[in-house]
Amino acid sequence: MTAPTGQPTMLPPRRDGRLVPYLAVAIGALVVAVVAGAPAVVALAVPFLLALGFGLARTGPLPVTAGITVDTEQLLEGDLLRGEITLDWSGPLDLEVLIRTPNGMAAVPGHPTRWAMPAAAGPVRLPVVLRAAHWGRHPVGEVWVRARAPRGLLVWQGRVATGPSLRVLPQVERLNRLLDPAESRTAAGVHQARRIGEGYEFAELRPYEPGDRLRDLNWGATARHRRPYVNRHHPELSGEVVVVLDTYTDGTTEVLARAARAAWAIASVHLQAGDRVGLIGLGGGWRTLHPAGGERAKYQLLETMLAMGADAVDTTSHNWVSHRLPVPESALVIALTSLYQRSVVRFCQEWRSKGRTVAVAVLDAGDALPPPTSSTEVVARRLWRLEIDRRRAALTGVGIPVVTVGPGGLARSVVGGLRRAGRRSLRAAR
Repeated sequence: MTAPTGQPTMLPPRRDGRLVPYLAVAIGALVVAVVAGAPAVVALAVPFLLALGFGLARTGPLPVTAGITVDTEQLLEGDLLRGEITLDWSGPLDLEVLIRTPNGMAAVPGHPTRWAMPAAAGPVRLPVVLRAAHWGRHPVGEVWVRARAPRGLLVWQGRVATGPSLRVLPQVERLNRLLDPAESRTAAGVHQARRIGEGYEFAELRPYEPGDRLRDLNWGATARHRRPYVNRHHPELSGEVVVVLDTYTDGTTEVLARAARAAWAIASVHLQAGDRVGLIGLGGGWRTLHPAGGERAKYQLLETMLAMGADAVDTTSHNWVSHRLPVPESALVIALTSLYQRSVVRFCQEWRSKGRTVAVAVLDAGDALPPPTSSTEVVARRLWRLEIDRRRAALTGVGIPVVTVGPGGLARSVVGGLRRAGRRSLRAAR
């Protein structure tokens, strides 16, 4: 796939650092020769005049045609992206080419992102190998060029091409268990409802009453008790889950990547089970997706997560606002956060105070930090750990189950931990 090249980019000329000194020496020598009447001084100006003549032989804008070709526009975190930069210009030039990558893409050791080509003539093709470092929507990068004529005193530089947009998906984590919704909806699903009705999950055995279906008769119990007994079942209904993804970052994108993988795994398994899944992004930008189900909801969820990933790597877009986020009363709210922002605690407390069922998974980012380099930094990290513990206590103090999960098997740890820590409170808190 190729980024459209369009018309050639016209790079305006800029003076080299030697142009003004050469010109000053040449003009000064000529002035001294005229004023002092010393023709021999003109010889001092001759080399500089010749350098100016050769150096200014080529002037005017430089047309450069450039494009970026990549082998795919969709890949997973950690995958390698292979592509090619195509450049064309007129005449031999000393050329320097640089591809500037966004935060979501990273250079690969052994594969250059900067090239120097003395006295080269176009067209040229330069292979590019990059690594998808972070989930979200990212451009491949920008191609910048710096050119000068051999022995020239003018420089042409600027951006000549922008790569196509990439869709970097979170790595897949497989789950085989669901979280229990706060209140099952009256639609077919896989969750066991609290009431008894038609379904497959056994609930109780009781004597036959008028109106019971004959196909529910338990023939073994009927024979033992010599009176009709019927089996009763729990109906299987669908649930609503709202995943809250805290995309605030202080520069450590690895924690964001873990959160995205867990969010995508949890959302995918619930959508596959027929549940309705919504998404709320806190941190970089502000994005919400109302709970929905089906294949279309899965694509909408993915697109929203990719947009959130693009916002997350742009730390200038972080905007914490106190909007009232629409969360259905019957939805289970699962917040994946590092608790770096106090606002996350406040939002979860507000949802809980309004009767929503909330659970929080705190992502432990300790292993993603570099080793401390001083005793002051060690003390600072201990104080920060105490602040995180205080925020956890503020959540548990209002009845919100909180689990801490590390890097290994994150999605499974979130589901298993929340089921163990919050099964009873999730069913009672409504």
